Amino acid sequence: MLERQFGLHPEILARRQKLGTPAETAQVEPPAEFEFGGGDETSSTEQVDTIPVDASFTFEPIAEEGNGPGPTVTPKQKDGRGLDTGLAELFEEFRAAEEEEIEDHADFETHYNMGTAYKEMDLLDDAVHEFQTAATAVKPSDGTSRYLQCCNMLGHCFMRKDMVDAAIMWFKKGLSAPGHSEDEYQALRYELAAAYEQQGDLKQARNLYTEIYGIDVSYREVADKLRELSSKSKES
Repeated sequence: MLERQFGLHPEILARRQKLGTPAETAQVEPPAEFEFGGGDETSSTEQVDTIPVDASFTFEPIAEEGNGPGPTVTPKQKDGRGLDTGLAELFEEFRAAEEEEIEDHADFETHYNMGTAYKEMDLLDDAVHEFQTAATAVKPSDGTSRYLQCCNMLGHCFMRKDMVDAAIMWFKKGLSAPGHSEDEYQALRYELAAAYEQQGDLKQARNLYTEIYGIDVSYREVADKLRELSSKSKES
């Protein structure tokens, strides 16, 4: 059943090796790669295969919230015996992981949007709380820009609160998160350099502006920033 739904997944194959049973011989098409800027993942003329439903499979109902934990949802056979424990456990892992991902995404969107609204109303303490909560709902290297967005927003909030040290901390957190694009890192470097400049640490600011200039000389008039800092250094 799981092979029909998820294909030849490594965990399913590992379970079969442990049980000593062969995998299904049917060939499973690999999932299509997502293309940025492309069309719909499934065209209007594409036929989508449906999974045949065996009437002998039943699922236990899940208890309502507040009435105690419901029983584990496990497929059953006609004779009433449950499926193999290992297979049922794998089925539950897939279901729980999918539900957790959906909940995390919804939780992030709620807190991030609230933080943005509070920031626009200049309620910075409330905005900071919401952005911090949103940041804890995602992973720095989850393949999206959500964590970096939180770091950037928190940095700006703390800059407006004249808490430059806290702003620098969050800009650094964003820069240390792996797996993001160079454009995203450039934006955080620039914000971090501006924070150091406001703090009066011209050496750190100049080093970061120089790094940005070395990657892209036309980035946000960084050449003018370097000239300004050079003039300030000579005056001091």
